[in-house]
Amino acid sequence: MKVVIGIVIIIILVVFLSQIGRFTSWSWKGLFNSSSSPYYFNYAPQATSTPQATTTPPVSSGQSSQTINPEDIPRGFTLKQLSPYFNRVKIDSVIVQDPSQGIVYDTVVIKADLRESEAVNVSGWFLKANRGSFYIPRAVALYNPAAQPVEGDIVLRSQNTLKIFSTRGPFTFNLKINKCMGYLNNRFNTVPKFSDTCPQINRLDVSTFTGICQDYIFSLSTCQEPSRNPPVLVDDYACRQYLNSLDYPGCVNRNRRDPDFYNGEWWAWSGNRFLDPLHDRLLLFDKKALLVGEYIY
Repeated sequence: MKVVIGIVIIIILVVFLSQIGRFTSWSWKGLFNSSSSPYYFNYAPQATSTPQATTTPPVSSGQSSQTINPEDIPRGFTLKQLSPYFNRVKIDSVIVQDPSQGIVYDTVVIKADLRESEAVNVSGWFLKANRGSFYIPRAVALYNPAAQPVEGDIVLRSQNTLKIFSTRGPFTFNLKINKCMGYLNNRFNTVPKFSDTCPQINRLDVSTFTGICQDYIFSLSTCQEPSRNPPVLVDDYACRQYLNSLDYPGCVNRNRRDPDFYNGEWWAWSGNRFLDPLHDRLLLFDKKALLVGEYIY
């Protein structure tokens, strides 16, 4: 009897030990990657029945290295129809005035959102609205009333703007804006008017003039030209010579070397209202007729 009991116990121990060996072998093989160091877990996340959120990857334009999300491509266009400057030169704003406001003119502002070292020539680009269009012209970089105007391409650098007005300009050409333009309001009826924030008079330049002369100079508002008969002595030649320079040419001569002489704006005049006064879709194309930007109002 004792022999039978002993045999049963031995059989039970053999079976039990074999199960432990199988468990141990399965457990370690599951926790470690046998092909790598045993100190790093080979963890594989379990599949879940909950669907994961997905995003559409951006695609590269065939015309440039920038990436463009498919959702950003305007309706009716494909990636290949986009300019290298798509969304880098933008129609920044469109202002269409109500006729009840008096003098009516529309304004389109195009802005360059480029890197500091970049520049883009936009002359020859064109705007297309639902009922009209406008080709971006060339312009005069520095207007000189005493010389024949020389036109060049409109080149936009980072954060530069081009403003297009539906009115007729004061000249037969378009302009790059500088900080002396406000003096031209005295000679031309421009719509819209140039900014009247001309450079202030440097007190050091007039400090040797007579008190009467200085009083009159500082009584003038910014961009205001002196009277033809200023209240100064007739023989105060130094004063009168300086007063004669308080106009656009004189302002340019004094300030054209200033780093802020140009404010980064170009102005162009279309001479007609090519925008719908209520609602419109305005498209900007480059010289190759590739889409640069879209503005809907």
